[in-house]
Amino acid sequence: MYVIKLEEDELTSVLRQMQGILVHRDPDQSKLAVQLDFQNQIFISPLLLAVVSAFVEKLRLRHDVDVLCVNLSSVNADYISRMNFFDEVGFHYQEHFTRRKESGRFIPITRITESNYMSITSDLTKIIQQQWGGIDGSIVAALDWSIAEIIDNVFNHSETKIDGFVVAQHFPSRNRIDVTVVDGGMGIPKRLKSRAIYKDLSATEALDIAVEKDVTVDPEINKGAGLFYTKRIIQENRGTLRINSDKAQLRVTGKVKRVDDAPKWTGTIVHLRIRTNIIVDPEIIWGNTPESFDAIMNGDRDLW
Repeated sequence: MYVIKLEEDELTSVLRQMQGILVHRDPDQSKLAVQLDFQNQIFISPLLLAVVSAFVEKLRLRHDVDVLCVNLSSVNADYISRMNFFDEVGFHYQEHFTRRKESGRFIPITRITESNYMSITSDLTKIIQQQWGGIDGSIVAALDWSIAEIIDNVFNHSETKIDGFVVAQHFPSRNRIDVTVVDGGMGIPKRLKSRAIYKDLSATEALDIAVEKDVTVDPEINKGAGLFYTKRIIQENRGTLRINSDKAQLRVTGKVKRVDDAPKWTGTIVHLRIRTNIIVDPEIIWGNTPESFDAIMNGDRDLW
């Protein structure tokens, strides 16, 4: 049995444990047992739940996977169940609470399909509009556009062998909204390096420039603005933008941007943390130029 220990927001540790399983498993073994140890944590982030869901789906490409969840605190278990995690990984849990509508508050772990990606984007925008009071419409539109493109990339461009997953949560007591999108496709570095001028970049170098302006795979149809303006909004909001892809991790926290080596994730993990108690001035984002948000985004189809 393989064990993954989960602890609140420790994505790097979880990715390292997952990579160990991929390295040491027998690829010809028909059945695989995975134990998820929640260590009686009071809280496990939706980010981790979405990534583990995608990882189990990866394993199921080759194995019949039996998932056992242990050391669940009672509060944590109910939350995890409501986020549909147990259903996704195939663990039976008897709920002892009444399910209430999530509209405007959260999106449980949801598989991204061609038929639902537009409604997912709409639901995410609703959360941002309702919970980030006083924010300018152009900022909401920019995030809506960017999130839509991230989700669109999952099934149109990432060449993923598994479903992509999205999860979002408003935490009123923490003044934040968390959004995570995960896929198991080619990843940003590989896709970016398909363009000749980027072909020699390392994974960390590729992630480093992926959030800069005018960086794109196809400059004829894409201005390379999506992740750049998302980064700018997050910086002014003093929130967090985190991207893991291949063997690299980019993290923007407030004004600080760093890119580091990381345990490998075949695909892309994009995580946004918006601080709902901090308003972003649109003039800082768009500047005093006559170019509108619509003009900046016009013609874009892909993020990288």
